[in-house]
Amino acid sequence: MKLSFSPQAIFLAMAAIMAQPGYPYAGGVKDLYKYDKERILNEFVPGARYLWVVSAKGTELTRIGVHSKTNEWANATIICALTSSSLGAEIYLVSDFGVRKISESQAKTELAHMDYVVDGRSVHDTNGRLLAVFEVRRHFKAGDGNNYAHVTFETKDPERLTKSDLLALRSIATSEAVLAAQSFFVKIETLTINGRCITEMIAPPEKTTALPMETTDAATRCA
Repeated sequence: MKLSFSPQAIFLAMAAIMAQPGYPYAGGVKDLYKYDKERILNEFVPGARYLWVVSAKGTELTRIGVHSKTNEWANATIICALTSSSLGAEIYLVSDFGVRKISESQAKTELAHMDYVVDGRSVHDTNGRLLAVFEVRRHFKAGDGNNYAHVTFETKDPERLTKSDLLALRSIATSEAVLAAQSFFVKIETLTINGRCITEMIAPPEKTTALPMETTDAATRCA
């Protein structure tokens, strides 16, 4: 799929929204530049869909359609933003076709559509193509109350995996580790596919950043 808008154009559109005179949610501009800018410039890829929730307290940018857990997170973000202040919030769909303001019901329609399917330990695209199988191995350290995990993917077709696929697999790894630990406080110590670090395949280590959903450096480094 050809990208209709470049990542730079997408970010400029987001910045223009928040720069409108009298914009009621301008207080969230710090999040735009601290988190959303780098995420869009480094990770926006053809076919990806994001929900961008903007409120007076900040912004939340979540890629959707990858895993049910991240979709739940996006939905919870919408509910919280709409109800936590009398100002409410605005919801935008960020996609190949730009940045478009949508309603809560339209957001739910977007959340109902999955771009990837996780079935047990297998990940497929919407055409039914098997992308990879994975395993989450939890472990604990003596005297440490944290949850730790190693996530490994195996694929027979590594050359066909796009950057979008690799980013999706990283997000899936985070969600599956959270499910395995039954806690958001889980540290992914290694994340590999066919023995290679997924994050380093996506971008050089110095350009990688933690996902907003993560509370640690989970899924962004390899041992």
